Amino acid sequence: MSESFPKFFNPQTLGQSLKEVQVDLLGTHPEVVSRWFHSAKDADLFIWHDSAQNII
Repeated sequence: MSESFPKFFNPQTLGQSLKEVQVDLLGTHPEVVSRWFHSAKDADLFIWHDSAQNII
């Protein structure tokens, strides 16, 4: 890859730009927590985890 080739995606800077927007408790058994992160770089990350902190 040439050094002059533009960088379209840098996962480290994208991850550092994520800010938590919302946390919801979903009424399931076991309880599931939904977390939403958004970046000004037009990226979203959604994570769901159970009460034991397992990502599902």
